[in-house]
Amino acid sequence: MDFILDENQIHLWCVSLEVQESELERLKKYLNKKEKFRSEKFYSREDQRRFVVSHAALQCLLKNYLDSEYPFVFTENEYGKPFLAKNSLQFNLSHSHELALIAFAKNTSLGIDVERIKENPNIPNIARRFFSVCEAEQLLSLPSAKQTDFFYRCWTQKEALIKALGLGFSESLEGLNQNTEWYIQELSVHSHYKAALAVKGRDWKWELRQWDRFSHVKTF
Repeated sequence: MDFILDENQIHLWCVSLEVQESELERLKKYLNKKEKFRSEKFYSREDQRRFVVSHAALQCLLKNYLDSEYPFVFTENEYGKPFLAKNSLQFNLSHSHELALIAFAKNTSLGIDVERIKENPNIPNIARRFFSVCEAEQLLSLPSAKQTDFFYRCWTQKEALIKALGLGFSESLEGLNQNTEWYIQELSVHSHYKAALAVKGRDWKWELRQWDRFSHVKTF
């Protein structure tokens, strides 16, 4: 498998976060100092495991794309979005429950979001608060059995765009999907998850890949 990106190409990596407890110490070695520090702050062992695996995968993949030594140290914008200074390679990471997605492209801003689908009786109220009037009305017009799917599809697309724009998660979601400068794509990655990609411009070709911690990764 190659790690060469064309100018109009996006690589999307699916990462399973289910690993044996014994593997965590090995994976922690891939993290930079800030990531290690953050990993120790989790009260939940499950949350710590998911953070370690997803960020270890990011470090491993960056090594393959850049053919450089790990761990990579990131610069952050004012909202905390990480990036590599003075480098054309752009990336974005999202994880939910036991699945992470990592997107890579060159010379463009991009964002990705994945959410595990969960039934929530408060979905109509959340939609009224964060969605546009038109979107909320569209959701409420659907049978209750279809509202959850619509909600997560709309939510992930907005979150992906917020991340592509480099804004904070407190930013209003209302009306974001009306931004025509951005290519927003729903992603089918798992039956229990919704996911979306946002990238500036058009004519993008994207490829979905599976990250295996035992292969497709150069030896450190």
